[in-house]
Amino acid sequence: MKFLLAVSIAAAMAVPADAQEFRMASGYPVTSPAYKATEAFVKYLTENSDMTVQVHHSGSLLAFTEIPAGLRDGVVDIGVILPPYYPSEFPESNLAANLTMLMTNGTPTKAPGAAMAGVMAEYIFFNCEECLEGYKSHNQVYLGSLSSGTFDLLCREAVRSPDDLKGRKVRVGAANFGRFVEYYGGVQVAIPANEMYEAVAQGVADCVANSVSDLTGYKMAEVVNYAMLDIPGGVYSGVDPQNFNRETWTSLTEDQRRILLRAAAAGSAGATAEYYADALRNIESAPSKGVEIIPASDEIRAATAAFLEADLPVIEKQFTEEFGLKNVSEKIAKVTELVEKWKGIIADWDGTEAGLAEIYWNEVFSKVDVATYGLD
Repeated sequence: MKFLLAVSIAAAMAVPADAQEFRMASGYPVTSPAYKATEAFVKYLTENSDMTVQVHHSGSLLAFTEIPAGLRDGVVDIGVILPPYYPSEFPESNLAANLTMLMTNGTPTKAPGAAMAGVMAEYIFFNCEECLEGYKSHNQVYLGSLSSGTFDLLCREAVRSPDDLKGRKVRVGAANFGRFVEYYGGVQVAIPANEMYEAVAQGVADCVANSVSDLTGYKMAEVVNYAMLDIPGGVYSGVDPQNFNRETWTSLTEDQRRILLRAAAAGSAGATAEYYADALRNIESAPSKGVEIIPASDEIRAATAAFLEADLPVIEKQFTEEFGLKNVSEKIAKVTELVEKWKGIIADWDGTEAGLAEIYWNEVFSKVDVATYGLD
């Protein structure tokens, strides 16, 4: 009934095709750093074209779980998609999203999230035809990824060593983080991001594996007392902030698609840079909010590296046997190669949203062929 009502509402809001007003659905609240992707995308588009976007945020038109079907069926033209919520539907892109702990292992980088969003976009656009076919099968056109900052443990009780995870119920948003929790004797809890505040407040979860930026983005500082930094590590890059309905995309001119790609680069940069900046601000301000910041010890960093080494074969086996992907070892090798490449690219980032948008445009989005992409 809810979905049918959404269809009726969308139909009532429909505008003539030549007006180029798009309908967009996001489950994120405006307080989330991830919503900055939508703001930056819309801002670039409206300032540089006659295309506009009518945004329905916070699940007001479609909840996160309804957006893929709504985008497929044309209820909206643009949707924020979270592939890890649908592992069977988007296994190819989820493989890359499961490898983000590579970004905080080995060669250090100042901004793992900024680097990983670049990895995801370059991998999916140019190195994973199967990823694009997966989106096509759901009547979608992929237009980039965003990434959180480094994942931390935000907890009611302190976690200072691997032993402290035993028995803890930890909200996770991706399978690799869940395996990390279980590796050290914890219990993974799968809860949508917009429900994790209540989950911790009510004791359904003891911790959330999320970026420290969510102390403010999801107001987690009100319900947690400790934040252990850089553990489990990695980032959350399983967010496609501006996927298009395929019919809408193919109806556009090449110039319009080029502008949309530029707007998409701005969107990916907007949220990713916001997560980076929020994390720095929240680390500084956490004590004033009653949250103790716990730097990761050498012991727990070494334990995390050991987990990653043990987990890569698990990822390969899972995506080969459970999801039926081909050539998984080669795909993992390609993502690993791109991780090292983007660690180098981001080393020169000036920390600004505009600077990151330029990097994404120059390195990835400008190289997409608007004459053919998403049309076959």
